[in-house]
Amino acid sequence: MFDKINSFDKINSIESSLSFVSIFSGLMALLSAFISFVAINYGINISFENFSIIFSNITFLQAILFVLTFFIGFIIHGIRYLGFDYYRRIRNSKNYKKNLCTRFLFYMFRNGTVIEECLNEKRNLKENTKLTSYKWIDESNNVVLDVWNHAKEIFVKYPQLDIYKFYYYSECFQCFDTIFIFVSILTFLLGTTDCIIKHDILTSHFIMIVGLSFSFFIFHIFSKKTGKSFARRFFLEIQLGLNLLNNNSEK
Repeated sequence: MFDKINSFDKINSIESSLSFVSIFSGLMALLSAFISFVAINYGINISFENFSIIFSNITFLQAILFVLTFFIGFIIHGIRYLGFDYYRRIRNSKNYKKNLCTRFLFYMFRNGTVIEECLNEKRNLKENTKLTSYKWIDESNNVVLDVWNHAKEIFVKYPQLDIYKFYYYSECFQCFDTIFIFVSILTFLLGTTDCIIKHDILTSHFIMIVGLSFSFFIFHIFSKKTGKSFARRFFLEIQLGLNLLNNNSEK
């Protein structure tokens, strides 16, 4: 019985770790690639009974591409960090200028992150002179550092609060955000190319590919918004944790 409890705790702890982000990003990338693959190669005229035929017709090269796609899902988190860091370096350089490239980098890798949402809350405070919903942000002189310092303090003293849970949720949806926009673009480009080769332009197959690409893009927008929401929920958890720390220190 004790071993079962320990096993459950280990499974439950994955939810608050980078493994959670990597695993679900990989699964989402694989699922998205599979849907795109089926849509491009078989169109809408397919029944569930024919799925076995689909798998039997997958070539060795296509199987390798699926495996690579799965691993791309695992490293997508690293790709986001790479883009985030690259944008930070450009933003802090003396020759920084807003242009199409920097705007694209910001949208892809910076917009919606915990750091940017922290800065947004601080900017709103300065512009509107109204207090935010988070006292620790209002009082912070360096919100980028304080978000991690406060979270670490709460985690050390009250690990049962699972302070980082919503942070990892946010990271997961940020990865979904990147996956969906990449799949949206690739589905449209590869699908359109395939239709041109097969002379299927302006057919129901082509319309379905366009619709699927648009659907992936909508999922991208929803994922970005959901990531932002979980980031702000992370701020709320920090505020509640700090309230607990302050109440206990006054006793």
